[in-house]
Order: sequence, then C-alpha cells, then structure tokens
Amino acid sequence: MILDIAVLLFVIYGFYKGVKEGFFVSVAAFLSFLIGIIAALKFSNVIKSYLYLKFSWDSTFMSVLAFVVTFGLAIFIVHFIAKMVTEIFNAMYLGLFNRFFGGVFEVLRVLLFSCLLLALFEKVNVNHVIVAAESLQSSKFYVFYSFIAEEVFPSLFHLVDTLFDKSVEVIKDIKEVKSI
Repeated sequence: MILDIAVLLFVIYGFYKGVKEGFFVSVAAFLSFLIGIIAALKFSNVIKSYLYLKFSWDSTFMSVLAFVVTFGLAIFIVHFIAKMVTEIFNAMYLGLFNRFFGGVFEVLRVLLFSCLLLALFEKVNVNHVIVAAESLQSSKFYVFYSFIAEEVFPSLFHLVDTLFDKSVEVIKDIKEVKSI
C-alpha cells in the first residue's frame, strides 16, 4: 500500500513536470544524456584536434576535456532544438498538445524509473528481507511493475547495448580512416 502511494505521488509529480515543460523538452531531457555520450564518443577526437590546433595544448587531460566539451555541447544542442520546436508548437497554438503529451511522457518515464528501482530492490530483498513477500503481493501495482521489469527492461538494455556497440564500431572505422 505504501509502495502504491509513493509511486502515485511520483507519477502525479511527473505529470505536473511534463505539463510544465512540454513533450519536446521532456523527451530531450530523457534522451540528451544518451545522445551526449554517443556524440562525445564519436566526435571528441574532432574537438581534441581542434583544441590542439587552436591552443597548441598537448596534455594527458586533452582527451577528457574534449569528451566533456563534446558531451556538454551535444546536451546543449538537444535542449536548444527542443526549446525551438516547443516555441513553434506554441506559435501554432498546439501548446496544449505539447503540454499534455509532455505529461504523458513524464508519467511513462516515472513508471519506467520506478520499475527499475523495484527490480533493483527485488534483487536486494531476496538476500536481505526488507519487505515481506506478502506485503509486496498486496500492492496493487506490484504485478505491473514486475511485468515491466521482466519484459521491457531486457529489450531496452539490448537496444542500448546495440547502440553502444555500433558507436564503438564507428569510432574504430574513423580511427582506421585517419591512420590511412
């Protein structure tokens, strides 16, 4: 029962946050971290070369600095594009749809995050009983959370793993082309 109330409060907060920010900003906030990492992996060498040519820096920290700069730049660009698209939607009087779908997206994001926390909690609860199994089974949403954790997360992890592997392949291809 307490689990249900806690998640319901987070869902309500997520909907409020999504309505406040809108769909495009909510999606950008969710995806910008992943896009930032992929962009930094792919383009940090370009930034590193630019910084070296511009400032003649030759430091062991140059790779880290280039990664951080590329990561931050990618996040900034994603958020900037999201804000522009939001303004276009508002100008076309579609702001209501943007806000509604932002709320729906944030609810889905909160549910996904709470399912992830529940899956991690279950792993801990097996070895160190924090909450009795009967209490978990009495939860109205526990079956739903368990289904999401067992069915959806493996596909998401596979998708992210595939994207990461492809990014690494592209980086290797770029390095091979540069060495030729």
